[in-house]
Amino acid sequence: MRRRLVGAALTLVGVLMVILAPDPNGYALCGPGSGTWGCPDYRTSFWDLLHWPREWADNLTLPMVVIGFAFVVTGVVLVVKPRRSGRSPLVG
Repeated sequence: MRRRLVGAALTLVGVLMVILAPDPNGYALCGPGSGTWGCPDYRTSFWDLLHWPREWADNLTLPMVVIGFAFVVTGVVLVVKPRRSGRSPLVG
């Protein structure tokens, strides 16, 4: 029971990390000719839920996505993997 609870919590945290990670194209509409006044000083998350400062977003996007996917995979494995018993499956 504890293994499934930990797996579900890891999956939830991983999904939230991936969803709330800064969008790499958060200010893609700012072209070189738009000047500094046309570009915001932040990047948004996937659904514009969070506004990340540019300096943070440049450094956080890749680690948040990688760690989030690792949490999701680990959580799913913990939830789905069958519990080990003391007996060998080959012995009847």
